Amino acid sequence: MIRKALLLAVAVALLGLSAACSTSTETGLVRTSGVSPPPPPSAPVDLVSRVAAAVSQPVQESAAAGEVEGTPFEVNLEDPGGSGRYVFDPGGLTFNVGDVIAFSLTGETEFHTFTVDDLDIDQAVDASETIRFSFTFDRPGTYDLTCIPHEAQGMVGTITVR
Repeated sequence: MIRKALLLAVAVALLGLSAACSTSTETGLVRTSGVSPPPPPSAPVDLVSRVAAAVSQPVQESAAAGEVEGTPFEVNLEDPGGSGRYVFDPGGLTFNVGDVIAFSLTGETEFHTFTVDDLDIDQAVDASETIRFSFTFDRPGTYDLTCIPHEAQGMVGTITVR
């Protein structure tokens, strides 16, 4: 999710820069010395296509808060009272191939992520926030679950799909 937001921000910034650098008689910009400015770069359009492709993934977030399809499943992202321990509760998740799970992730007092690289899941959860998304498990295996900022402190788990 964080990576998608950063890629989207870069694409928007490049498009804005491209638009600001182009000339138009309607905007009142004046050319001097009879020198034409270089044509706008074509990279932003290509970048937008790449960002759009990167953003499309199997995670389906709900536009309406709290309304996602699938079997409800809650996971707390905890940092219990300054103990230095960071945990997913529960930390070992088991589902069946074909299950559609409506995750509800709640962050305690710090920013966390719910990241499963091999399944293209990357959800960011701010402190005291609950986010909801659905995911369809379509292939068996055991997958590593991590909180990117707290992985070194042991905030890891597994998702097993049978």
